[in-house]
Amino acid sequence: MSDIKKTVSENILLNGFNSRDETFFAHIYSLLFNDLCNYANHIFEHTEVEGCDIIHDIFISIWSKNDLVFNGIINIKAYAYTSVKNRYKNYVTKNMHSKRYNEAILSEEDAYVTSIVENEITSLVAIMSDFLSEDCAKIFKLYLEGWDIKDISEELNIPKSSVYAKKKIIANILKKKFKLLYVTL
Repeated sequence: MSDIKKTVSENILLNGFNSRDETFFAHIYSLLFNDLCNYANHIFEHTEVEGCDIIHDIFISIWSKNDLVFNGIINIKAYAYTSVKNRYKNYVTKNMHSKRYNEAILSEEDAYVTSIVENEITSLVAIMSDFLSEDCAKIFKLYLEGWDIKDISEELNIPKSSVYAKKKIIANILKKKFKLLYVTL
């Protein structure tokens, strides 16, 4: 029953956002701001542009386009990610030499996808770690940092079989939580 309540409240929130109600718009803005700002700061890292200013501009742009509506909060986030990428392309076009521009274009698509994935994983790891026991959270963090089973076992001074067992528990918990998280968005 709580999933239905949550879906209904998200629909109300989304409808308010799409109709440009200040309260709902501000709520979704604050909900998405940190992830989007982190991404924009990463993309504009070696420039004088403040990533958070880009996010402000994108939401101002959304506000002014009354005919722009979204089907889900995840769609708003995807639109904002794409807008950041496009603003970076415009920045590069206007402010970089053509050789550097061409180099950036070649690697930009891969960097764009990688940055989004890294940003989303970082955000989800923080959220998902709250659902894990302390020992599982430690194993999860080390695993995501690229440690293998043997190294995790040695670092935490536990048998490899325990690491495998905890990894299986972590996978089951995260599967359930990911499914709930993205079904409701």
